[in-house]
Amino acid sequence: MIRDMAKGLNFPEEATAFLGECFDKITALEDGNDQLALAMDAFFASKDYASILNRLAEQTGIHRYSVDMVFLLLCADSLHDIYYIKELPEELFHNTMMDLKCKLLECKALHGIWGTFVTDWLQGYFHLKRYALGRLQYNTIEFPYEDYKGILKKGDRVLSCHIPSGAPLLIEDVLDSLKQAYAFYPDELRDGVLPITCHSWLLYAPHYEVFPEHSNLRKFYDLFTVIDNEATEGSNLDRIFNVTETDDYSTLAETTTLQKRFKKYLMDGNVMGEGFGILLFDGEKIL
Repeated sequence: MIRDMAKGLNFPEEATAFLGECFDKITALEDGNDQLALAMDAFFASKDYASILNRLAEQTGIHRYSVDMVFLLLCADSLHDIYYIKELPEELFHNTMMDLKCKLLECKALHGIWGTFVTDWLQGYFHLKRYALGRLQYNTIEFPYEDYKGILKKGDRVLSCHIPSGAPLLIEDVLDSLKQAYAFYPDELRDGVLPITCHSWLLYAPHYEVFPEHSNLRKFYDLFTVIDNEATEGSNLDRIFNVTETDDYSTLAETTTLQKRFKKYLMDGNVMGEGFGILLFDGEKIL
C-alpha cells in the first residue's frame, strides 16, 4: 500500500524500499495495524496522534521521522478516497501530495533520514485546508495587520501562498498558479480581485540585493508589496545551505551562486530575516 503511494509520488527507489521495510516492521507488531488505525483516526480528527507514533518508534527502533512518513503515506491513501467522494480532481490530489516528496528530500538533506519532521504542518493538507495549485501552495489565514488599502482589515480571511522546494521558481509558473488560485477560490475574491499574502525569507528586504540580478528570486519579490520585515537571526539557513544552524558561517557550503552570495552576506555581519507581502490579482495580472 505505502510502496505504491511512494512510487506514485516519485519517491527515490531507495526511500521507497526503506519506508516499505519500516511499514513491514511496524505491521509485524502484534498491535501494529491497530495502532496505525488509531493514529489515523486521531490525525484526521485533530486529536493526539503523536504519542502513538512515538510509541511505534520506540517499539520498532525506527526513527520517528521515518515512522511519520510511513504514517503519512497511509493517510494519503485515505485522503485519496476523500478527494474522490468530494469530487476533487485527481491531478489536484497528486500535486498536493507531491509535497510529501519535497519534505522527504528536505529531511534526508538536513538529517540524513528518509522521513519528515514537519508532520504537524503537513496535516493541513489532510484536513483540506491547503492545496497545491501549480507551483504554489495555498491556505487561508487571518490577516494580521490593521489595514491594507481599505481592502483588508485585521482578522479578515485571506489566502496565503507557500513556495515548496524542489523546483525552479519560474515567474511564468507562479503566474499560472495565481490563475489557478483565482479559479479555485471564488469565495476569496473581493470585487473581482484576489488578495494573496506571503510570509517568507524570500520577501525580506535586505535579501533582495543578495539575490542575483535578474534572478527569479528578485522577480518573485517584485510581485509583492512588502509591508513588514523581521530579522530572524540564524533562521532559514536550511533553505540555502541544508543546515539548520551553525556557530561558524565560514563552514557554510559555497557550491551554488546563491550560497556564495549569502555566505558573504552572513560573514559581513548581516542576519537572515522574513518579510510579509501581499499582491492583488485580477485573474490575468497583478494590479
